[in-house]
Amino acid sequence: MSLPEPIWANPEQVAMLHKVLGHALLRFQHVETAMFQIAHCLMGTEYEISSLVFFHSKSAENKLSLLDRLLKYKLKQHHVTKKWIPIKKEIEDIIEFRNVLAHFEIVWTNGSEMKPPSAYNYAISDHHLNEFARRSGNIRGLSIETIEKYSQKTRELSYKLVYFLFDHAPNSQQGIATLPAETRAHLQSLRVEARPAGF
Repeated sequence: MSLPEPIWANPEQVAMLHKVLGHALLRFQHVETAMFQIAHCLMGTEYEISSLVFFHSKSAENKLSLLDRLLKYKLKQHHVTKKWIPIKKEIEDIIEFRNVLAHFEIVWTNGSEMKPPSAYNYAISDHHLNEFARRSGNIRGLSIETIEKYSQKTRELSYKLVYFLFDHAPNSQQGIATLPAETRAHLQSLRVEARPAGF
């Protein structure tokens, strides 16, 4: 049985929304991968063991909590305060963004009503049946432009985490050496390439 496609007033804009949603959700996997790579180096165990421990947690919040605890145990306090805590805050913001992407629905909007205004008439917002979210009369929403902006922040965060691994994770060389060949090659290429500006 084949279901009919939904009818959208502007299918090109909806296609653009789907595209930016897909990019944003998939980019989060790079953040989670880098979090695992740091945790693996800190645990100092075989790759398979650290993989079992890290990916046992299903939620990104629990994975971040594990990584935070490992870093606070392994790093000196000034490294935690100056280097890790700002990145941790960025991860928390990106996790919240990712959760919004997973639970909001597509809505039609007059783009000028969005804050900031949008060039598009489609956005994502709290579910229309979620009365708790709508109780204040203010409806949260993300425009295509805002999703793209946060998607780029997610990409930048994944690089920050990889460079944090190189610069601050104890025993990173030994830990990276025990990762699968493709992962080692990818990290090695990032280590030897010139860092992007700001990293």
